[in-house]
Amino acid sequence: MNAADDELLEALVIMFTVITSGLLVIMAVFRIPSHFSALPSVLAAFGASGLIRVKMLNFWLQRTGRLDQMFSLMQIHLLEIASFLMLLLILLFSVRPNRPNYWQGTHSSGSVTAEWFRHLASSSVLLFVAGLAITGYGMGVFFAGAAPTVFFHGGGSGVHFITLGLVVVIAGVWLLRGRAGHLAGVPLILYTLMLLGATYAAGD
Repeated sequence: MNAADDELLEALVIMFTVITSGLLVIMAVFRIPSHFSALPSVLAAFGASGLIRVKMLNFWLQRTGRLDQMFSLMQIHLLEIASFLMLLLILLFSVRPNRPNYWQGTHSSGSVTAEWFRHLASSSVLLFVAGLAITGYGMGVFFAGAAPTVFFHGGGSGVHFITLGLVVVIAGVWLLRGRAGHLAGVPLILYTLMLLGATYAAGD
């Protein structure tokens, strides 16, 4: 692959990390007590930042010809997927549902689970997922091709996508107030900003 293909692959790999961690933030909104609502954003941001650093290091080793020091991206992705599924199962089966007003009329665990997925499929949450995907691609472009200690490599195009994604999420918070799932927007914005800040601080 040429340099452009390598940077696109790196951008998509970083985008995968941003989106999977962001999805957990959205899902956690309805499953944890409201006074802990910022905790998933913080934990997800720092976890995703660490994974992005590891992936950037791997691509940097590849670009500098240090192939003997590289590690398998497949193993990292398997770890990400396994962690995502484990945390999803914990949220689904081990955490008491949050936002009691969203669960009126549901008593059994099966009906609560079905109600949870119904809210996750609401128009507001789908809008936030779209904003997360746009922001994730922007971060991928932003960080792709840089050394592990150098950030903002992607420049303008990455910034534009990140800004657009945040605008979509913020618009969802204001336009969809009162609808099921709209509360996921604020933790998602916090996650995005903390991820950018943590990744920048780690490479500063």
